Amino acid sequence: MKAVLALTVLCAAAGVMARVHTHRHGAAPPVPNFPVDWTASEEDYMVVYQGEYSIQNGAYCCGDTSCEVQTQYQSGMDYFDYTNNRTRFDDPVNGDIVSLFNPIYKEMEVDGTNTCVAYCPIQDDLYPYGIDPNATYMGQKSINGKMYDDWQYKDMEFGIVFETDDTYVDPKTQLPFQEVDNLTPFGQAIGMETSTYHTFVPGTPDPSHFAIKGVANCPMSQNCGNSQRQFVRRRWKLRNTWLAAYQAANIEKSEQLARRLARS
Repeated sequence: MKAVLALTVLCAAAGVMARVHTHRHGAAPPVPNFPVDWTASEEDYMVVYQGEYSIQNGAYCCGDTSCEVQTQYQSGMDYFDYTNNRTRFDDPVNGDIVSLFNPIYKEMEVDGTNTCVAYCPIQDDLYPYGIDPNATYMGQKSINGKMYDDWQYKDMEFGIVFETDDTYVDPKTQLPFQEVDNLTPFGQAIGMETSTYHTFVPGTPDPSHFAIKGVANCPMSQNCGNSQRQFVRRRWKLRNTWLAAYQAANIEKSEQLARRLARS
């Protein structure tokens, strides 16, 4: 089921650029301001690749042993409470993650009784979800037969485009429908992340979602670098938290390799 759903999201993302239309008023509208608090039914899909590959019948296929393709999918309810410095993502397959920012700074896996199972430290602050004020209006584009305003922002470092983000906004509600991020660190394409909002409801989420038991005594996780947690961190630009977990995971892999080589 997960593979089928992931393929559906991927195909939708591939069709985003199919039709391009000029905005009916002939001029760029103002950059939308999204609500700072909201709840959404959300699907996220990511593909990261390296080496020679091809796309056959919607599947990424490697051409040689130097190629590697990784995909990841999550779907669930996203509760974004910027006013109170907290977020929650409920995924019926991968589990529920609650993040409490300043002053607690804990990212917690919680169980069905809203009790913290294990936490990872957060090294970033929470910022509102929105479109960069320097984004460029790219006109209207069709996704699944409906027109959306396309706002594009290029994240540049040292004169190189590291990431190109396209946010597709409903021109009537001025709320986001989809975001497609093309990853191009050092100017080379390595993958794409797509987030689709099937519903996007403004308003502060119910505080019961964040009434977590055992926060103070929750043990620290031994798996802070797992793929689901890293996916959520990338989604909300928690770069310091993501990087710390990435570095720790790679140090551990290097140490495991060294131990295996020492035994051989």
